[in-house]
Amino acid sequence: MIMRRFLWKVLCLLLCIPLLGSMSQNPTEPLPQDSRSLTAQAFYQSGVRLFQANKIEEAAAAFRQAIKASSRFARAYNLLGVCYSRMGKADLAQKAFQEAVDSDPRSAEAHNNLGASYLALHKPDLAAKQFQEAVALSPKDPSPLFNLGRTRLFMKEPNKALAALTSAQALTPHDMRIPLAVGEAYFMAGQTEKAHTVLAAICSAREGASDFQIAAAVTFFHYRHPADGEECLLHAAVMDPSAEEKIVGLASRLLDQRDYQTALAILHPLKSKMEKSPTYDDLIGFAYARVGQPKPAVEAFQKALQLDPRNENYYLDLGQVLGEYDAHGEAIELFEWGIAAHPNSARLYVGLALAYANGKRLKEAREAAEKAKRLDPTLEEAYAALAIICEGEKDWPTLLKNALQLEKLNPGNYRGWYYHAVATMEIQQGGNSASIPQILAWLERAIELEPTFPLAHFQLGKLYLQQKDYSKSIAELKRAIELEPDYLQAHFLLATAYRRVGDIQRSQEQLEIHKKLTANVRSPQHPPPDLKIEKPY
Repeated sequence: MIMRRFLWKVLCLLLCIPLLGSMSQNPTEPLPQDSRSLTAQAFYQSGVRLFQANKIEEAAAAFRQAIKASSRFARAYNLLGVCYSRMGKADLAQKAFQEAVDSDPRSAEAHNNLGASYLALHKPDLAAKQFQEAVALSPKDPSPLFNLGRTRLFMKEPNKALAALTSAQALTPHDMRIPLAVGEAYFMAGQTEKAHTVLAAICSAREGASDFQIAAAVTFFHYRHPADGEECLLHAAVMDPSAEEKIVGLASRLLDQRDYQTALAILHPLKSKMEKSPTYDDLIGFAYARVGQPKPAVEAFQKALQLDPRNENYYLDLGQVLGEYDAHGEAIELFEWGIAAHPNSARLYVGLALAYANGKRLKEAREAAEKAKRLDPTLEEAYAALAIICEGEKDWPTLLKNALQLEKLNPGNYRGWYYHAVATMEIQQGGNSASIPQILAWLERAIELEPTFPLAHFQLGKLYLQQKDYSKSIAELKRAIELEPDYLQAHFLLATAYRRVGDIQRSQEQLEIHKKLTANVRSPQHPPPDLKIEKPY
């Protein structure tokens, strides 16, 4: 799973190479010259002009009008798919490209774009078939060959990837995108020396190659060649003054994708060059925190705060790390400092509320959360913080009221639906069976909005267990554990569900896991680190 996530980043993010075919230079569709087709042509030409002016949504509307006037207008479907891709609507893009292929099965561009849309949807098998069709229709075009090679990499088929990529390279020998993918394929195939030779050539390029050098460095880091990766990054920084900014931006994206080790690896070589950058210190602090190194994380966050004490985000990031490592007193002190400097910051009051809650000071936590709501009635995090506190206090009526307010504020916030369900369950204590379908619907809505929220899967599994729907209960509890492996209550309820269906062996396995986790909670193997902070102003 980790390898697949890495390949997706390298192939679709780091290279910054568009998968989609470029717009046709001759936007004229050969249609019968009746009034309907002329109308389609007019809308199509308008769509092309709007697209070239980067008015993507307006262009999409024009292409839809062209299709309405002429339903088999392949090029209009194709460019409509490109628009949807630019708009981040991968499902609609795939459907548009499929219509383009159906309307003109001989269009290599349509097959290439359909393959790209499948790859964006993480369907590499279907993508490969479309790229193969495009190669067969246009064997001298390097684009589908290159995309086919990248797809084979994603499928962990390095030898097939090399066959496609070397064919693409023969057609366009100066395109640096291709050797970058070739180097990745060699590493995957275990041909380390060849990989090193190909990627080192990219790293030593003189001009206009910083994007590729950064991507090559990431590949070196991933395959555990950190010295080569650092050298490549430093060379990029020397050759391109904007490379440092690009590396920091890339690290931010990697952190968003939870690839913390790679983010830390690419940030570390810039330490001396970014000494006065609070953004850099915040990012590397976050990376350190996520790889389990709290002390350098705290040091980096504090440095970011000292460089820019007006930035609320740095207080929040540092406070989160302190809370994660049970330094609740320090977290409270930090947010009190922050509020003294920013007395009208609702976000800092949310941070203070959570710090109080983690420190079991629930009365003060509630006061801070309510203060945050008064300062900014639209701040969803304030409602979420108050919900956590009400749940800890078992104040179910206030939790229900708060959840309904959050639902009204933003129906797309999964926590509103989740806490609505939890509060209703606790208030009724299962006494009103008529409300069970509603509670199930609220929990399912929360999961639909945030599929990786383990608490919703747990509550759904618990409710199914109470309803004696053991197969669904087991599925939801297993999902909760997949998302949070140390989820004590989920392991215990899963053991119960297995016992109810007569699977004694699996039930006992879950009880053993529960026993070990409980022992670790009572007697942690490693004491919390001694984290100290200093006032940033």
